[in-house]
Amino acid sequence: MNEAALLATIPPRFSAEPRTLILFEAIETNMGMKRENLECQLNRASTELSACEKQLDQNGVAADARALNPKWRNLSARCRQLRRRLIAVTRVEANNVEVTQRKEAKSAETASAS
Repeated sequence: MNEAALLATIPPRFSAEPRTLILFEAIETNMGMKRENLECQLNRASTELSACEKQLDQNGVAADARALNPKWRNLSARCRQLRRRLIAVTRVEANNVEVTQRKEAKSAETASAS
């Protein structure tokens, strides 16, 4: 079925004029949980947070009053979120190592029993 035929099947009440068809392709990736990506994102977020803190210091905002600044709160939350994700990645990596060791031990047992 070509694009024109597909567009003809869409009722006019569901699309604006001119009617267009946007096709999305599912991309299977887990880029968000790769250690290298998270570390890079955390480094960038920490740099942005430091710049924001420096700007707040220049404006005379006390360290305990930074939480009142919405930009600082968002940057701080982003850093905290990325640190928590790194902790989760560390736990997953440790679990994967443990699983691999168990599989190797089990295969060694079955090989020796045969």
